[in-house]
Amino acid sequence: MINKIVIGVAIGLAVGLVLGVFVGIAVYPSLHSGVVTRNQVQVSGTILEKGISWIQFINLAGNTTTATTAPVTNGAYDVLIVGGQSYNVYLLNQHGVDQKQLSLYVPSGVTTFHADF
Repeated sequence: MINKIVIGVAIGLAVGLVLGVFVGIAVYPSLHSGVVTRNQVQVSGTILEKGISWIQFINLAGNTTTATTAPVTNGAYDVLIVGGQSYNVYLLNQHGVDQKQLSLYVPSGVTTFHADF
C-alpha cells in the first residue's frame, strides 16, 4: 500500500514538472528562441563631483524598483546592472544623502559600458 502511494506521488511530481516546463516555454518564448533580452552589464566610470562616496542606480521598470549601490573609490566606481533599461542615477555623499540626480540609459547587447558623471 505504501509503495503504491510513493509511486503515485513520484509519477505526479514527474508529470507536474514536465507540464511546468511546457507552460514555461509557452509563456516565456525567449527561453527557447536563444534570444537574450536582459543582459548584465558592467558599468564603470569616474565621478567628477567632489565629496561623493556612493553611486546608486535605480531602475523603475515594470512594477518593481531595483536599486544597486556601489562605493566611489578615488573618484571611480564599478557596478553590475541590467542592460536595455533606463536608470535614475544618484550621487551620494558619505552619509548617503543625495547630492546630484542624473539619468542614464544602459544599452542591451553589451557586456561593459563606461559612464562618467
